[in-house]
Amino acid sequence: MKKIISILCLTIMVLNANDVKKGLECIQREDFIGAFNYFKKACDGGDANGCQNLGVSYASGMGMRADFPKAIESFMKACDGGILEGCGNLSHIYANKSGFIDYEKAIKYARIGCDGQESGSCFNLAFLYSNGKGTSKDLTMAKKYYQKSCDLGFERGCHNARAMR
Repeated sequence: MKKIISILCLTIMVLNANDVKKGLECIQREDFIGAFNYFKKACDGGDANGCQNLGVSYASGMGMRADFPKAIESFMKACDGGILEGCGNLSHIYANKSGFIDYEKAIKYARIGCDGQESGSCFNLAFLYSNGKGTSKDLTMAKKYYQKSCDLGFERGCHNARAMR
């Protein structure tokens, strides 16, 4: 019985991954509605990568009007599923998007992503420290996280770390 359940779970994971792949292929063809439908199907099936891509679709308004509450919901599922870019995207929305500003949440999700080596999350955390948003202004911590984002390949982090010398 355990073997059958394992095989079913693996089959579902493969099918969901195929939906994400098909969604990415749709984007290459600029079929944003098709991409959205594949990402939604994958996310509804429990694929965290599908949720990350669905969140990007909602946040950017690809093929539809932007819907930040749904983007947040999708990014939350991605972050909870271990997709660190989802954590970074949550941090970015909570730090920057009018009507959704919540610096404590921005710091929380930036830390999760940065602790997992996601460069954009480290950059977001540095920004929050450098501007005293949701925390005391701390330029030493800001420089540390800008440098970490740089070390992880985020070019703007390199620029900001150099500017703080």
